[in-house]
Amino acid sequence: MSSFPGKQEKTYAEKFLKAADANDRFGSKAAVDEAILSASDLEALRFARDTFGHRAGLVELTHEYPEWKSHAAALKAKQVSRVRIAYEVFIENHPAGVNPCHPLTAAEQEDRREALRGLEALETKWN
Repeated sequence: MSSFPGKQEKTYAEKFLKAADANDRFGSKAAVDEAILSASDLEALRFARDTFGHRAGLVELTHEYPEWKSHAAALKAKQVSRVRIAYEVFIENHPAGVNPCHPLTAAEQEDRREALRGLEALETKWN
């Protein structure tokens, strides 16, 4: 059984995050260096901020996404404190009622799958 949050999460939080305020909001200890983020990173962060940033019950809302639901039992049981999610999960269209960041056509999904297969092959050779 793992402790939650784990040592790595606690170390990260102490290094980069200010404590939560009365509304359970955290802050950054330093300005964000946007130069290290890709255009898609920034797009995803803006989507998350604009879509979820000012909502009450954010945890409950994000737990409706299939990416979380597929690991819910292990996370709730605190068997793990985090789970690596395969990139392929993010290519699939979400079920009805779940707001996607950027829905993909079937052709776009296949293009992304092909790109991921190439990355996996490269990673296999690298390791």
